[in-house]
Amino acid sequence: MRKALVVSHTRFTEQRPSLRFELDGVEGGLQEMVPRLPAITSFPSESGEQCDGARAIELLTIWDKGAVMAEKKTLEISYPDGSSEGLLVSPVGPNLYRLEESSMLGEAVFGDVIEAVPMHEGGLLFKRVASPSGMTTVNCILTPEQMQAPGLQPLLDRIMSLGGNWERALDGLLMVHLPPSVALDIEAEIKGLSSTA
Repeated sequence: MRKALVVSHTRFTEQRPSLRFELDGVEGGLQEMVPRLPAITSFPSESGEQCDGARAIELLTIWDKGAVMAEKKTLEISYPDGSSEGLLVSPVGPNLYRLEESSMLGEAVFGDVIEAVPMHEGGLLFKRVASPSGMTTVNCILTPEQMQAPGLQPLLDRIMSLGGNWERALDGLLMVHLPPSVALDIEAEIKGLSSTA
């Protein structure tokens, strides 16, 4: 059975629009709806098309201009194996955080919503990926030639214009995140940089 999240109305708080939502007869704000989003199978996107719950989280975070967007912060995330890293996150619900950058040590990537609980010694303990971003992630190792190619920045700009995102890490690692509706062969595009450099 398909569940649809609908925008019931928009209210203004301190001159900022804050969306109110309704799901299965329950109304609430972004904070109340996010824990229920994994069960959502449809949500009206910018174009009026339907998208899944993971994309809904991204849209709601973008559309809601309230405190959620202002709370981006770098938090220390620890893993069961004892490793830890600092990650830029946006709190989106009780023990729920949207990653604003990909983990280098864990399984979560940009846009995923993770569940993490506070630790006595500070920081958070990663529990699980509560809701995947729904994006396709492609990792490429760029050669020094490709990193200096004049066509790289236009490609990165194109990725952003298509609703995707990109990250650079370590020495030459490029991580590209694309919506499932975007058919872009990143590996072929990167390979083409060598011939145009």
